[in-house]
Amino acid sequence: MELGLALLASAFLGTAVVLANVGLRHLDPARGALVSIPSTALMFWLLVPFLYRGEVGSATALAIFAVVGLVFPAVVTLLNFASNRITGPTIAGTVSSTTPLFAVFGAVLFLGEPPTLAAAAGTAAIVLGLVALTARGGRASFTSRTITRSRWRAASPRMLRACAASTKRSIN
Repeated sequence: MELGLALLASAFLGTAVVLANVGLRHLDPARGALVSIPSTALMFWLLVPFLYRGEVGSATALAIFAVVGLVFPAVVTLLNFASNRITGPTIAGTVSSTTPLFAVFGAVLFLGEPPTLAAAAGTAAIVLGLVALTARGGRASFTSRTITRSRWRAASPRMLRACAASTKRSIN
């Protein structure tokens, strides 16, 4: 069930990235966010009668979720729309799929979760997948003027060493 919910969330997010790209043909990212975020708030207000049961919760939890709300959806939406407009939905969506990379590191650093081989392997796959996606034919597909073949050759060993070090740390 949990995996199904995560896959459904991913499907909706992927669909939203593609639809946002169509909308960004007519509006800039900031104005798109000014429409998107209030529509999200409206949806939640419509769900209040079904989800709210009268409990308030702790002040700490409310403060944490208020900060989370500033970051996501507010800042994330602006950044997502801007990157979508610049790179297109395929690359923007793929790069935004690095969320697990940051979630793994954050969980290890801030929550004390033990790193696992599976998390390290997944993180390495994400980094290598981004390299493969953006370095078609030796040139990055969305910034071919700034990322050259020699820069990718110089960066690739460092990325591989970082992935190997991450994997080694998770095993130990």
